[in-house]
Amino acid sequence: MAANFCQIVPNKGTVRTRKISCPAPWHSPSRALDTLFIVHTTFVTFPEKIFILGIVTLALGVLITLAGVQYQNVGVMLFGTLVRGIGFGTVFSGTLRSILPYAQPGESADPVGRLFRRGLSFLQPSRACGRFLAPIVGLTRTADLYGIGVILLAVTSLAITLVRGRRA
Repeated sequence: MAANFCQIVPNKGTVRTRKISCPAPWHSPSRALDTLFIVHTTFVTFPEKIFILGIVTLALGVLITLAGVQYQNVGVMLFGTLVRGIGFGTVFSGTLRSILPYAQPGESADPVGRLFRRGLSFLQPSRACGRFLAPIVGLTRTADLYGIGVILLAVTSLAITLVRGRRA
């Protein structure tokens, strides 16, 4: 069975379509691998879908973690941390997939280095909250305030991503 595969070419702003050959489901060892192939080609082709999925997962994970903190349930807190980590990893992967195509072939280390340096600067608010706010209002309230801030930033980022996607 053949399928159409659309590929966005970032430097030229065009869309190319080519035929690819997908094995029939009864020829493949597992339908899960076929589904994984389709999901992978979708995310490689459209990095904004990675952002949307990752942002929603990140916000949901923070919300689950905060629920675990409030109910003092370690299992819920760890599950929320796992979901949040998946969301963060997805957003990070989408970020790399969106900036690396614009780098010259021998210069891909520069944008990645800048991204890592910028990422390290985002540790400072959490350190400041733990050092200055936690002794005053308590660790649970600090986690709530910081988590609400992260959720608000995630929702803002999601809104910006959706608006930019409609304009393009």
